[in-house]
Formats: sequence, structure tokens, C-alpha cells
Amino acid sequence: MTDMNPLPVPEEKTIDDDKSIHPVLVIFLLLPLLGIIAALLMIINDMQRQDTTRTADTAPNPSQLISFAAPEFTLNDLNGNPVALSDYRGKILFLNFWQTTCPPCIEEMPDFIAFMEDQPDDVTWLTVNFGENETMVREFFAAYDFIGIPTVLDPNSNVRFQYGVFGAPVTFVINPDGVIQYMNIGQLSYDDMVTLADAVRDGA
Repeated sequence: MTDMNPLPVPEEKTIDDDKSIHPVLVIFLLLPLLGIIAALLMIINDMQRQDTTRTADTAPNPSQLISFAAPEFTLNDLNGNPVALSDYRGKILFLNFWQTTCPPCIEEMPDFIAFMEDQPDDVTWLTVNFGENETMVREFFAAYDFIGIPTVLDPNSNVRFQYGVFGAPVTFVINPDGVIQYMNIGQLSYDDMVTLADAVRDGA
């Protein structure tokens, strides 16, 4: 009589085995969640892009601002103090938009400094740095040893678009009544600044 192999005894399932979650099931549960998160991020990015585009699309052509009152604004200087455009009413104001990465901006700043030192008290200036932060501007001034440049920060470019500025440098010359008399895109020389200041004085 031959020996018969015994039948295999099935393993007993424990309660823990029954409650375990299959990895495939986990993947199927996570995929919809990841899809929802990705969709939300796309919506947020699209909204931000639309806001920027809408601001840029509605910005005026800077030349169209000539002979009109300069748009009012208030921005903080490097010490966090608010500076308003109306603070300069009663003087000829050179309002200059610039960035630290702009070579023509760097080249015209020494001329601006020299020009302001030579002008009487009826002329002043204010520079608006846009799209950058306080640290970048302070490091820039220290690197080039630019001292005494009056600067306010426009990190979100709100004022920049208010004036229709898309490049740098751009300078607006505003008369004592707050009206824009001249606008220049690109670098100004010392002689250019003298000519513009004299033209505003003469009412030309």
C-alpha cells in the first residue's frame, strides 16, 4: 500500500489580513486627489496670469500722459516711510523708473546725481524701483557707491503700470502744478536734464 501525500492545509487568515489595503487600491484613491490638487494649482496660476495681463493691457501709453496730471501714488522708501507724489508739488520733479539690472539706468545715475547737485531748489527728483525688493536695491547702491538717491519701491509694479512703463529707464518731468510736461524712454544725459528743466521753467 503506497503512502499518500497529505493535502495541503490552507493558511488561516487573520483579522489583520482581511483589513489590509491593497497597494493598487491606494493608488486609485490617490489619483483623483492628486488630480484635484493639480487642477486647483492650474486655476490659481491662470488667475494670477490674467490679473497681470489685465493690468498690463489696461496700462496707458506713457506718451499719452503728457499734458495731464501725473497719476497720484504713495510708495515706501528704503526705510519703510511712505512717500506720496503730492509731496513734490510746487517743484519741478524728475520721476525716474528704473531697475538694478538695467545698464542704461546705471549709466545715467551719476549724471542725475551731478545734475541735482547743480540745480537750484526748484528742481528735485524721485526714482521708482519696480519689480525688485529692498535688499536688492540696497546692495545695488552699496556696490556702485550711489549715495543720496531718493528711491521708493514698487515691488508689484502697480505704479509702473499706472504710468505705462514696460522698460527702463523711463523719466517723466512734472511741473510744479503736478502736470507731466515731458516723458523720455531711455537714458538721459546731464545736458538732456538741463534742457528739460529749463524748458519746464520757460513753460515750453
